[in-house]
Amino acid sequence: MLKNQEFAMHRREASATGSWNAGATSVPSYVLSICASALGEREGAIGFCEEAVKDRDVIFGLFHQWSPNFEPVRTDARFADILARFTFRGRTRP
Repeated sequence: MLKNQEFAMHRREASATGSWNAGATSVPSYVLSICASALGEREGAIGFCEEAVKDRDVIFGLFHQWSPNFEPVRTDARFADILARFTFRGRTRP
C-alpha cells in the first residue's frame, strides 16, 4: 500500500507541474502508464495513457496492442477511446 501512496503523491506532483522531470529529461507517458498499471492504479494508468495521446508518444502507439502491462486497463472503455483517438488523430474515421 505504501508504494501506491507514494505513486499517488508523485502523480499529484506531476499533475501540478505538468510533467515528471528528472533533471534535464522527462519520463515518457508510456513508461508512467505501465508503472501505474503495475501498481494497480487504474486511474493513473488511464491518465498517463491520455498524456501519451496528447504527447503523440510513439512507444505507446507501437506497444499498446500487445504489451501485457496494459491488461488491467484493457477492459476499461476509456482505454478503447484513448486508442481510437491515438489511431485516428489527424485522419478521418472510416
